[in-house]
Amino acid sequence: MQFSSSPSPLLFQRIRLLNTPIDALSLREAVARLQELIAQSRGGLVCTPDTTALWRAQKDPSLRAIYEEADLITPDGTGVVWASRLLGMALPERVSGIDLLERFFAGAHTGRVFLLGAAPGVAERAALKLWERYPNLQIVGTHHGYFRPDENEQIISLIHQAQPDLVLVGLGVPRQELWMRENREKLNRSVLMGVGGCFDVWAGRLMRAPLSWQRLGLEWLYRLVQEPKRLARALTIPLFVLEVWALKLTHLWWR
Repeated sequence: MQFSSSPSPLLFQRIRLLNTPIDALSLREAVARLQELIAQSRGGLVCTPDTTALWRAQKDPSLRAIYEEADLITPDGTGVVWASRLLGMALPERVSGIDLLERFFAGAHTGRVFLLGAAPGVAERAALKLWERYPNLQIVGTHHGYFRPDENEQIISLIHQAQPDLVLVGLGVPRQELWMRENREKLNRSVLMGVGGCFDVWAGRLMRAPLSWQRLGLEWLYRLVQEPKRLARALTIPLFVLEVWALKLTHLWWR
């Protein structure tokens, strides 16, 4: 793909929160960074962990290692921003994966995009809805996420044929991160981005929380009502909050 001009390198700070790296970027800056990665045509890895993913990364060295390797890693959760501010590291704002992509799609130069993930038929419906909203968007292929390991090379071949600039991988944490790390060299000209349940939202299968819920940091609860099976995952949120407060109190004690 061609951008109208080559973006200048974007300088940003990378903090560590619960021993996991997070980039201190605003939404606007994160979009610029994504555009920069795509314009370079050298591939890249984009992750957007929320509080439950940060909690999991502490217990899962393989997941944390992937976050260490990411070219862009943004805070997809009000709780992540809250924790950074409580611990004195102050991330500028929440930069969720869906907000980052929708701002990117709304730009004049969005490149070629491939959707991989979700249940059969969902990525296709998401593509149709996105085309309606973003006429400049080039979706060059889709495939569901219910494929067997022995089908992986077929998926890679399909993506190669489509020649996307950006591959959106909606397989859930940590499967999507593991898949991206395993296959990034095979798709070395494409930027790979983990998107969780974005396809379900774009396809209309799930509703995103209203802004009032998002501002209160309750988007996780709104989604839990729609998907009760996420209860076990949601139970890590109070554990995350307790750990952050413990770190804060420990810091105050030793000052």
